[in-house]
Amino acid sequence: MKNPLTLKVESSLGIVLLACLALFFISFFFIVMKNFNLDVDAEILQASNIKRIKVVSGPERELIDGWLKGNTSVIILPESESKYRYILHKYPDKPWAK
Repeated sequence: MKNPLTLKVESSLGIVLLACLALFFISFFFIVMKNFNLDVDAEILQASNIKRIKVVSGPERELIDGWLKGNTSVIILPESESKYRYILHKYPDKPWAK
C-alpha cells in the first residue's frame, strides 16, 4: 500500500531527476555536434589544401609597386596568380620595406 504523504514528494523528485537527465543528454548532444562540426571543417580544409590569403594593406601595396618598378628586369610575375600574393610568397623578408 502506498503512503499518501510521500506520493507528492516522490513524484516531484522524479520530475526533477527526469529534467536533469534530459538536460544532460541535450547538452551532451550539442557538445558532440560542435566537436563533429570542428572535425568536419578541419578535414575539409586539409582535403582541399586551402591556404590562408594574407591581406595586403594599401601602403604596403604602394611600397611593393614602387619596388617592382625599380626591379622589373629582375622579377618576372606569373599571370596565373595575384602579383601581391606571389611577391609575398617569393620574398618573405620584405625587401620593399627596407
